Amino acid sequence: MASPENPSAKFSWKATYSLVQGGFNGNAVNSFGSQAIVENLYHEEDTSVTVKYVFQSFVPGSKACYSTFDSISIEVLPLGFGRCAATLAGIIKTINKQFIEGVKVQVSGLSGDEIINTRNDGLFKFSGLENGGDYTVFPALNKNPLIGVSTFDLLLIQKHVLNTKKIENPYELIAADVNKSGSISILDMLQLRKIILGIDKEFKGNKSWRFVDANFTFKKEASPYQFPEIVNINDLNGTAEAHFYGIKIGDINGNAVANGSGLGDTRDQQEYLLQAENKVLVAGETYPLTIYADPSLQAEGMQFTLQYDPKKLQFESSLTDSILLSMMGVFEEEGLLTLSWASKMTPESMVLSLPFKALQRGEIADMLQIGDRITRSEAYIGERTLPVNLAFTDKSDNSPIVLNPYPNPFMDKVNIPYYLPANASVTLKVFDFSGRLVRSMVQEGIAGLNTFEIDNLPTGSEWKYELSTSHWKKSGVLISVGR
Repeated sequence: MASPENPSAKFSWKATYSLVQGGFNGNAVNSFGSQAIVENLYHEEDTSVTVKYVFQSFVPGSKACYSTFDSISIEVLPLGFGRCAATLAGIIKTINKQFIEGVKVQVSGLSGDEIINTRNDGLFKFSGLENGGDYTVFPALNKNPLIGVSTFDLLLIQKHVLNTKKIENPYELIAADVNKSGSISILDMLQLRKIILGIDKEFKGNKSWRFVDANFTFKKEASPYQFPEIVNINDLNGTAEAHFYGIKIGDINGNAVANGSGLGDTRDQQEYLLQAENKVLVAGETYPLTIYADPSLQAEGMQFTLQYDPKKLQFESSLTDSILLSMMGVFEEEGLLTLSWASKMTPESMVLSLPFKALQRGEIADMLQIGDRITRSEAYIGERTLPVNLAFTDKSDNSPIVLNPYPNPFMDKVNIPYYLPANASVTLKVFDFSGRLVRSMVQEGIAGLNTFEIDNLPTGSEWKYELSTSHWKKSGVLISVGR
C-alpha cells in the first residue's frame, strides 16, 4: 500500500498496481516486476512530499514479505521539477508597478498549448515543460473595459488631438489608441465616450488590455504602436522568465484597479454641486430640466448617470439638442441617462437643458437623482476628482435639502450629505426592506452642508434610509455590494 508522510498535503496521484505476491519459507512466489506499480504523481504546492510504500504480508500470521527490504520511500517534487522538466514563469504588472490579476497566459510549444491565469501578485508559472523545446508566451485580458476609464481620460486625449498638451509616454499613447489604428484622433475619442456612457460593452477592434514585453525598449524615432506582445523562448533549459507590462486601453492617467488589492472610491469628500430649480409638474406637460454649474468651483469636465422614475417621467430625446445627445447615453426602459461632458464649466453657468414629459403630478426633485449606476459621477477640478451631486432649490421653500448618497452602490461606507437652512438636530434611520430598523444616528447639524457617514452594513442588500427633523422628513435607498 502507499501513504503520504504528510497526509494534509495537497497532491494529485494516479497509480496502477499489478499483482505483487510474497513467498513462503524464503521461496518467492512472485516478485516485483518493472510495471508492478505505475505512478503519475505530482504535487500542487511548491514543496516536495514523500510517499512511502510499505510491503505487508497478504497471508494471515505471516511476519514479513519476501524481500530484502520492507519499504521504499519516493520523493515527489513540485509539478515540473526534476531532471527532465523545465519551468517558465513571469510577472505581469502595469507601468505604475501594479500587479495585474486574472490575465490569461498561454504558452505554446511542440506538445500543445497550456493556459493559466495570473495570481493577484501578477505571477504566472508553467511547470513540467520539456527541456530543449521552443515556446511562445502570449498574455490576454479582455473584460471590464470601463475599469480606469473616465471623461478625464477623454480630456487628456482631446488635449493631445488639439495640440494643447501632447501625450509623449509610449504606454499612454498605446492606451489612447482606442481603436488600434496606430494613431490618435477624434475617432478614438468617439469610441471611448461610448464605453464611458455604457453604449458599447467592449472596444471595437481592440481588447481591454494590451501587453508589452517588459524587456522591450521604445525608441524615440520609432512608432510607439509597434511593439512585441509575445515572448519567444528557444531551447528552454531548466528555467526561463517572461515578464510583461499591461496597458489598460483608454486609461491614460493609469488609475485602473488591476487586482483585488486595489483602492476603492478615490473621489474627494467635497462634492461638485450642480443646481436645478425644483418644480411641481403637471401630468401631460413637458418641462426643461435646466442644470447649472456649481456656484463656487470651475471644472474641466464631468460625467454622471441621471436616474429618473420612468413611471413618472419620460425623457423627450426628439426635443434634445443633437450635439448634447452625442455626449449622452439614453436607456429609457431603465430610466437612465448617462453624460460625458468634456468642456469647461464656469461657476453658476448654465450647462445643459434636458426636456422631460411628466406622466404624473409631483415635484421633479422627487423623481430623479444623480448616481453611479452606469457612468460614475465625477467632476474634474485640476488634479482632483469630486463626486457630482444635484441640489434642487425652491425660492418659496426653506426646507432642508438631501443630496444623493455617494458612492451608491457602495462597498465599505456611504456618505449622505444634506443642507440645512438653520441649525437643527437631524435623525438618520436605516431600515431593511422588511421595515426592521437596523441603524439609528442623531447629528446636531449646522446651517449649510452636513454629512452622515454609514459603514458596516451587510453587503448584497438594499436599505431604506430616512432623514428627519422635528418638522421635515426625506427618504431614499442605499445599495451595499461586496468586493
